Amino acid sequence: MTAKDMMTRLRTRTRIQDDAKIIGELRSAFSWARNRYFNTEHGPDDLDKIGEEMTISAVARDYDLGSNLAEHPLGYKALWLKFAADTFFTPMVNADTSRPEFMRNDAIVSADTTTVASGHPVYFDIVNFDQVRFAPQLPAGCKIRVDYYKLAPFPDPTANDQLTPGVDITDIVHEAIVAKASSLLMITLSDDRAGVYEVLANQFLQDALYTAQRRVQKPVATTPFRVRRRRYV
Repeated sequence: MTAKDMMTRLRTRTRIQDDAKIIGELRSAFSWARNRYFNTEHGPDDLDKIGEEMTISAVARDYDLGSNLAEHPLGYKALWLKFAADTFFTPMVNADTSRPEFMRNDAIVSADTTTVASGHPVYFDIVNFDQVRFAPQLPAGCKIRVDYYKLAPFPDPTANDQLTPGVDITDIVHEAIVAKASSLLMITLSDDRAGVYEVLANQFLQDALYTAQRRVQKPVATTPFRVRRRRYV
């Protein structure tokens, strides 16, 4: 379902013609569905990006992942490092900045650009959600590889109208998004209709999550329909 399709359906259901209001509530519904989808067992694996590489151009003790990644990050799975002399990437070790090994490798003056990592392991810690701190600091010319969970872009009839597999949130969740947006739009108009769409949104989302989990685990086994079934009263 494209963003234009979603907006058309919302106009029909609610009789609201204010595009700005529709888009605003559609984005709120999108966030609601995305967050719940991510928190399910298999949700994170459907919203991840593997192996984005970046070259460290200068000595780096702190690095802004949020500004340098192609997608907006929702969380991080792993960070890898390849020195200029390395052939392969090696996983870095995630450690809290208060751990003794991290503190030992981080005990340098911030202005010191000569004391840099020269071998593995290299420790890292994600602070303030998007900022990463390396211990010891990384030399210029090395490469890092990031595996992370991405924030799918909001539906937008102009900039993001068509569904892009692997980037946008999967289409099986779209009916739940539209139903939730319908509920949000109807809150100030009709409590009854808002409640109906809220129930539908939760049901559509549960169906979508079940479908996604079954798809990941194994094909669904169906039972042929039988005309004559025994009835129990």
